Amino acid sequence: PALGHDEIPHEGREVTCLEIGWDAYVTCSRCDHTTYVEIPATGHIFQDKLCVSCGLEQPASKQWDLSTGADGSVMAYAYTNADGTYFLEITGNGATKNYTSSSPFKSLNQKIGNICIRDGVTDIGNYLFANLTIKGDITFADSVVSIGRNAFRYFAGPKIIALPESITTIGNNAFYYATNLVVILQGEKQPSSLGSNWDYYCGHYVNPQQVITTEDAIYVIDQNGKAWLAKYCADESEFVAETVVSGIPVTGIGAYAF
Repeated sequence: PALGHDEIPHEGREVTCLEIGWDAYVTCSRCDHTTYVEIPATGHIFQDKLCVSCGLEQPASKQWDLSTGADGSVMAYAYTNADGTYFLEITGNGATKNYTSSSPFKSLNQKIGNICIRDGVTDIGNYLFANLTIKGDITFADSVVSIGRNAFRYFAGPKIIALPESITTIGNNAFYYATNLVVILQGEKQPSSLGSNWDYYCGHYVNPQQVITTEDAIYVIDQNGKAWLAKYCADESEFVAETVVSGIPVTGIGAYAF
């Protein structure tokens, strides 16, 4: 009769970004029988600058000198994500330069995922993000104190932009016609200097208790516990608003909700 396999067990090895792996397998001491199956290396999968598997930082795909003195003190770097979008990082110390009519990132319009403004950057220049549509969110470090004129004019993508308490100045038309989002001011009160029409057709709320987003709307529970329909974000001809959010009846409609 056949002897059957004399199985010898072997441990598996976890696959990595650059090295193959395999599950636990057996071989036979008497023949070439094996259950070994090679698992190919995954390659690096980058998201927001870093590999999600090993943490490797990738080199920037594009860069811009945003410094007012063209000295590299404030830079922007774009990193390519695995899905083909870009992660945009603004980093350095000081203010970004002002632009006169369009964003320096206009070539990446509708291709940007998330934007991160790092600690050390103090001023967002005029038109820096104007007319951009992004696919993710934007975050601000607490070092940011000023947002320039038209900085987010016609900006679109995220439903919420949360501005840190550190901001003291918002320029004219800063969020002009950023129609499908709501600005949240995280301080206990509004910045001391607000330009004209800074939130025109956008709307803002100061330090709300809660922000609730649905597929087609944004609701805010304000400092006093009142629930508002802050923004309708879709373009359907008919819309039925929530009557209660987080157990609180919706009794207010924001100035730029529609």
